[in-house]
Amino acid sequence: MQSCRKVLDTLSLKEAGNASLIMSRYVKNLDDKNESKRVLFSAMTHAALNAKNLYAKAFTMRHDILSAKAISKFFRTTQPLAAGLGNSNVIESGLSLNHIYGVPYLTGSAIKGITAHYCSEIFGAEDPDYKAPDDDNPSEPAGKIYEALFGKIAPENEQEAGLLRFYDAWMTPESIRNAFIMDVMTPHHGSDFADPTPINFLTVNGDFEIFIGSSNLEEDKKWLDFAFSLTEAALRNYGIGGK
Repeated sequence: MQSCRKVLDTLSLKEAGNASLIMSRYVKNLDDKNESKRVLFSAMTHAALNAKNLYAKAFTMRHDILSAKAISKFFRTTQPLAAGLGNSNVIESGLSLNHIYGVPYLTGSAIKGITAHYCSEIFGAEDPDYKAPDDDNPSEPAGKIYEALFGKIAPENEQEAGLLRFYDAWMTPESIRNAFIMDVMTPHHGSDFADPTPINFLTVNGDFEIFIGSSNLEEDKKWLDFAFSLTEAALRNYGIGGK
């Protein structure tokens, strides 16, 4: 362990190209967490910039491939976004980063979840066809339109996929330079009278391309447009990621 630590002490990260690998595996000094985080966060920023050219090519290629089966729209964060705080890493808080390129992204499951929740809460309040299944009452089925769009999840032997396909949202290459923002949380321990314990963590800022698709773009266009209207409203009113 000590020999491994000595290697880390002399390791230069100037040429590193994967912020995800750095966040998952590298921390220089466990005795000084705040200083270690500053070094780590700085290294992550440089790594993301080093990967930008390669990532830009992958971003364009992915856009061209997905465009054949999905439509996309770009969304910009209006405040620092914390996504993946519970992900495993060498520090207290995580971040959702593409494992290959180390660039922030939003999972398709998170986008689908917030879209489905908004559909059920807002439209379902007026029309039961848009209502999600009741977790407290498994015998109460979801609304017909909700199941058609997002899938049928119960009972187990009758599960069906929905019409919509939600893909991971990649950050645009132009956003990488200012993608990472350091923030701080101050949780209390013991009681409300205890001194706060500042914890530095990373958030992200930038533009993301969200894809929503189906098996037939032409026939399902109205439903895809409706899905994007739900997603846009959900992101604007509910937000996404940690709070």
